[in-house]
Amino acid sequence: MVPGSPRRVEWWPPAIAAVAVAAYLPALRAGLVFDDHVLVEGNRFLRGPLWKIWFTTATSDYWPVTWSALWLEWRLWGDRALGYHVTNVALHAAAAVLLWVILRRLRVPGAGLAGLLFAVHPVAVESVAWISEQKNTLSAVLLECSVLSWLGADDDRQARRYGLALLLFALALLAKGSVVMAPVVLVGLELARRRRLDRTTLLRLAPFFGLSLAAGLANVWFQSHNAMAGGWAPDRSLGVRLAGAAWALLSYVQKAYLPVHLAIIYPDWPVSPDSPLFYVPAAGVLLVAGFLAWAVHRWSWARPCSWALGYQAVQLLPVLGLVDMAFSAIAPVSNHLQYLALMGPVALMGTGADAVARRSPTTARAVGAVVVLAFGATTFHRAGAFSDDHTLWTSAVREAPRSVYARLQLAGELVEEGDVPGAAAELGEAAAYARDPADRHRLRAQAALYAGRPVDAVGEAREALRLGGNPEVRRDAAVILVQTGNASEAIPVLQALVRAAPGASDYTYWLAAALSRAGRIGEGLEVLRTWCRERPGHPRMERTLAVLLVRLGRPDEARERAAIEAGVAPSDPRSAARLEEWLRAQRGR
Repeated sequence: MVPGSPRRVEWWPPAIAAVAVAAYLPALRAGLVFDDHVLVEGNRFLRGPLWKIWFTTATSDYWPVTWSALWLEWRLWGDRALGYHVTNVALHAAAAVLLWVILRRLRVPGAGLAGLLFAVHPVAVESVAWISEQKNTLSAVLLECSVLSWLGADDDRQARRYGLALLLFALALLAKGSVVMAPVVLVGLELARRRRLDRTTLLRLAPFFGLSLAAGLANVWFQSHNAMAGGWAPDRSLGVRLAGAAWALLSYVQKAYLPVHLAIIYPDWPVSPDSPLFYVPAAGVLLVAGFLAWAVHRWSWARPCSWALGYQAVQLLPVLGLVDMAFSAIAPVSNHLQYLALMGPVALMGTGADAVARRSPTTARAVGAVVVLAFGATTFHRAGAFSDDHTLWTSAVREAPRSVYARLQLAGELVEEGDVPGAAAELGEAAAYARDPADRHRLRAQAALYAGRPVDAVGEAREALRLGGNPEVRRDAAVILVQTGNASEAIPVLQALVRAAPGASDYTYWLAAALSRAGRIGEGLEVLRTWCRERPGHPRMERTLAVLLVRLGRPDEARERAAIEAGVAPSDPRSAARLEEWLRAQRGR
């Protein structure tokens, strides 16, 4: 690909792959964390027939290519985390090498350094060390292959290559919808290469835009009807959304070019939308965009800066908060949402290093080596946080002490480990940082319950319900009422949540628990039975239903539920073994 220097070029792919593997060695020792327990360990679709993954509207998002990959991996290594991590690191290494290939194909200077930087960039840790984000690495590899096929077809006009590019793009969309902005990137590539868009190119691009539109609408539907159904539903004006998008964009740009103060979960913005200061970043973004538009015709350095920043902004557009998504209830930004967008900044860094190398090769090599080593060391350290849930959330709180969500998750881990006073302390700290009044009362209620003050817990829970709050706040407040002997009071709250989100297992689980504790065991049983009949195989719900059936003297029905969860016939000895395992776990509580 580089005439006259084949030896130097042929070493880039193994070098890039090697540094990627070295940087993520701690991830190979990591476990299942965070929502890996739901999306992998407890995902009933991974245990069922493959065709159901492609023909269902019950998943949180429609990403059947990713679910199919995980379906296969589940059959290879079950709940053993090593296989998933090896796969994800390999995909990331492949994505870094493919980035090098694309940049060389486009004759972008410094492609080798760009590939190295992408391989070890600390912002990519959440995408690589977190099993649930295999959708990021898989979709990136498919998209990069699609771009390469497009570039080949664009040069030789072969229909076969064009069809392959379109097919690979469709698969990338079905792996994760975040690649939806790729057609805009293709437009940018054509303008950069030929400075124009002819009618033939526009016609060839049209199917890509059509696929993106269809996938985008599907993702919005799945997010609103499944991922956010009955959950977080922000009521924000267009002005607040645009200002928040500016905050998010500046945050992503800073972390891409200067990856310091990174966090697994970021806290809310330091300025409330009620403050005029909240709109300052939007003015800054407009000023920078205007300056670059003016400078691009005057200085040579402005063109690569404009392309890199433009690419990053385009790729980030769907996740800046303009469109609601479930993860926004956790944090306003997240490193894993910038995986694809990160390719623009590292390409610019490589171009800048190449420009320096023309004047001082030694300086360029030294600075490049230092940056790669610094990025790699940071990545190596951050990847170790994914070893287990306790380590993950301890690291999350250490990185972002003001994150309410991180402290709430750490409190849950501490309770599981028996450190109830520690959990109460974390919840007290979380309440101090919560902006929403109902959320503060919810957190204080949980802290009081763990501190052995049930009367205070009930009072705080009732105040949280009086103020309303989002559905998760109302759920937690109702759970506290159930746990403190006020189940009848919690039932109407939980019933309303179940009506709003009938597919949410957590709401249904606690409604059944509330009904049972209120003496309405038959109603609780029917709630569970109905949910499991419509969504068979969910481990927690099947287990709860089976245990309740045993208590009511119906062991045969209980064994049927265990058989459904295990994917075997009721007569299979494994169904009885699974039921006994559930009963032992219940007795141990």
